[in-house]
Amino acid sequence: MRKRGAAARMALCGVLAALAVALMFLGGTVPFASIACPVLASLVLIPVYCECGWKWGLLWYAAVAALAALLAPEKEAAVLFVFFGYYPMLRKLIGRLRVRAAAWVVKLVYVNAAVFAAYGLMLYVFHLTAGKIAYQRHNPDHDQDRKQENRKDHLFIFKYSCKLFLINRSHPMLPPLRF
Repeated sequence: MRKRGAAARMALCGVLAALAVALMFLGGTVPFASIACPVLASLVLIPVYCECGWKWGLLWYAAVAALAALLAPEKEAAVLFVFFGYYPMLRKLIGRLRVRAAAWVVKLVYVNAAVFAAYGLMLYVFHLTAGKIAYQRHNPDHDQDRKQENRKDHLFIFKYSCKLFLINRSHPMLPPLRF
């Protein structure tokens, strides 16, 4: 981390925050982009964290998360960024653990808790699933099938969190951890 003045840090954070918010706007363009855009936006945090430190990184994350939650057209992408946007900073802290098994357990617990919380918030608080909305419009007896759909949703969330954990083991910009 080089020494920079407050104006240079602010300029770097502002430009990279604008880039991250622009990436979050792309979340509604392609079907898979609702997951890819938060990941790309969180990658923009790496230069902020490396050049300016963790305090500026947290400030940058808070600003981008608030702007994404308010302005992004794809709310699923915004919620995923809120729960996973700070992962590059967290990953470096987890990497300091000396015991490899402990690092794996912490990552697995974090990813599962964040995925369950994010999709629980989206499914039960914000009701953001397009499939359920379309199903409700065409089937008035939707409440009878709700328990079975909830089981399928929880199974999907668990499978997704396991895949996300395995994919995010190695971050392209940070030094790899030895497991």
